[in-house]
Parts: sequence; structure tokens; C-alpha cells
Amino acid sequence: MPSTPGEDAEADLESTLPAKSRGKTLGDLNVAEEAESIKTIAAEAGAHCLPLSSPNSIDVLVTLPYHNIAHFACHGVVSHTDPLQTCLVFQRPTDTAETKFVRDELKVLDILKFRRQIKNAYNHHLSLVYLSACSSASNHSIDMSEEPLHIAGVFQLAGYNNAIGTLWDSEDEVCIDIAKRFYNYLFKFERRNRKGKGRATDNGWGCAEALHLAVEEVRSQYWQAPSWWAPFVHWGT
Repeated sequence: MPSTPGEDAEADLESTLPAKSRGKTLGDLNVAEEAESIKTIAAEAGAHCLPLSSPNSIDVLVTLPYHNIAHFACHGVVSHTDPLQTCLVFQRPTDTAETKFVRDELKVLDILKFRRQIKNAYNHHLSLVYLSACSSASNHSIDMSEEPLHIAGVFQLAGYNNAIGTLWDSEDEVCIDIAKRFYNYLFKFERRNRKGKGRATDNGWGCAEALHLAVEEVRSQYWQAPSWWAPFVHWGT
């Protein structure tokens, strides 16, 4: 029987990369590597990072207004019936011996309810939210398919100029790779401070270009598997 063109190459490629999704299967993710890499890149650029390890959704919402860039490395789960229930999934610690962590969710609805506090606290400039999670820029509801009711969209409603998310399930190692490359380019642009364009995060050009270059580099490595690098999108102006 004839085989699909590129099928063997795809199979070989899949064996070289751990197939650990940030979506449906809520397994362990290598978020520590992603967090440490971003922290190192930011420190080299003179930026301060405040990592939140195993936070709950309230801690996250309260912390957001005081930082102009927010990066989420976690699972994302899309509701096919109610986009307001689409969420980022955290693991918060418990005091019980039986269970060290329990699931906590930051839903689209939660962000909508809290958006005024995020937007208005100390009038802080909210430049970028980077959602390194599955389907964080996707709405799967048939009844409201044309509405931007997804996590990236509601963060923009909350005041973020730029949002980066994914259109479908993303692979863990690819998420880490693209995030590293993105921040390397973004802070490089910040240091260069292109004449006439201001800071790279003040408008969409820096974030969009940094993501484009990061995805382009990963695409050159895994061109046979577009589903790994193609879901990353930038929302902003």
C-alpha cells in the first residue's frame, strides 16, 4: 500500500522529541527549565523576575498588576461547550499528607471578573502576557466560534498590549525552546532600542518579530512536524 509522503520522516522525528503535551493529559511538565532559562535571560538584560512556583489562581491575579510582563508555563484546557470555563491549570500545594498538590484553575471568567483590578492597579503598564500552554488562543465553542473568548483574548481585555498563545496542543520541549528564543530576541531588541520605535514591548513590533524569529528557527529544525511550531501566535498592535 502506498505510504503518505514524509510519513517515515515524521515517525523518525517524533522519536527524537518527547511527546509531552501541555493540554489534555495533565502530566508533569518541565516548567522549571523554562522558568530558569527566562530568569537567566532577563537577568542578563537587567530585568527583575518574580517566579511563582505552584501558585493558586488568586495569588496569580493579585500579582499580575505589578509586573509589565507575565509568563505562564502550565497546562491549558479548553471547554468545548462554554468558553468562559476555558482555563490555565495550576498545581497548588496542600497541607494533607495524602496529596501534595491539588488542581487549581484560572478561568477565562476569572480574568474577566478581575480585569479592572489588573488594568487599573497603580496604572502599571501591562506590556505582554506569554501563555506557554495548550490552546491558550483558541475558542472551540461552536455557538461562539467567532468571539475572542480565549485566555489570550481576555488578557488583552484586561489591558495587556500583547498576548502570545497557542491555537492547539503544544509539545513541552518545543514550548521551552520557543520561549527561550523569544526572550533572547525580545531583550536584544530592548537593548538595541530601535530608533523611532521605542521599547520593544511598548507596541506590537518587538513581540511579533521576536516570536516570528523564534518560530522560524524551530521550524528549520522540525520542518516535518508543523503541528509542533505552527500553533504559536501573537495578538497585539
